[in-house]
Amino acid sequence: MKKVESDLREAQQHIQQAVTQRQSAASALQKTIDRLEGDHADLTGLTAARRALKAVQAEFDEKAKPVRKGLESQADFQAAQQALARAKSALQTAAADVTVDRQQLAKNYATAQAKVRALEQGAFRRDAELTALQEKINSAEQQVQLAVDKFEKTVERDGNLKAARKAFDDAKVAENRAENARLKAAREVAAVRTKVAQATLQLQQKKLQDARDDNRGKNKGKN
Repeated sequence: MKKVESDLREAQQHIQQAVTQRQSAASALQKTIDRLEGDHADLTGLTAARRALKAVQAEFDEKAKPVRKGLESQADFQAAQQALARAKSALQTAAADVTVDRQQLAKNYATAQAKVRALEQGAFRRDAELTALQEKINSAEQQVQLAVDKFEKTVERDGNLKAARKAFDDAKVAENRAENARLKAAREVAAVRTKVAQATLQLQQKKLQDARDDNRGKNKGKN
């Protein structure tokens, strides 16, 4: 029991270190991208494309407020929001439970989030003005993607960007490996605890049986 608990503590430390390294790598990658965008975004049209998308998205959000408010009174939307809140809470508190599969919780959260969005999109499609604005958003997103592609081609040979991306990818792989090791260690702890509980119960039953046998022997001796 001490051995598997020690292994679990070590695995928990490794996952914490891996998460920190992944976050650090993500931050470094974003800083590199931000720097390169500052150097090239205007030339590739990325700045203008993002500005246009932000404007039409803000217009959509303003027009969508009454629709979203109406959704909040519907039972199916309320249930979807509650499910999303539960999934989010479970994901946020997962670190406190060593037996929890955080990857599965993340999938559960994504599923609940998709359900809420699907209900919202269904309501938006029933509004002609929002439908037209959604088409504008889709068009603006395409322009952003075209600008991003152009930007990527412009900076694809940048050595710092390549290094930052590799560091981030490596950190993600290391985090997944550490998480799998933590889950394995947690399962081993649970298995050993089950065995200990079973052995304890068997021992208690054996003691009770021995006590009954002793009493029978004593009673026979008296007779």
